[in-house]
Amino acid sequence: EMNISTHQLSQLLNTALNINFYDYLNSYRIEAAKRLLISSDSRDKTILEIMYEVGFSSKSAFNNAFKQFTGVTPSIFRKQNSS
Repeated sequence: EMNISTHQLSQLLNTALNINFYDYLNSYRIEAAKRLLISSDSRDKTILEIMYEVGFSSKSAFNNAFKQFTGVTPSIFRKQNSS
């Protein structure tokens, strides 16, 4: 839709936001995971189920990205934000 190449998009993200494409994408995935981890509707979902739901296929990649953007692991985040 933007009518630019993937290279140009990547360069734009790097220049304008100082973030690479994968971190940009993961930031949205982690925000979705955070919402699900604290949602009362998702209380019965495991962290692994939430990981797959937001688009990660590797537990280690999910944990690393989650900690990169929040400073804590998903399980600690859930405990800190549970009611």
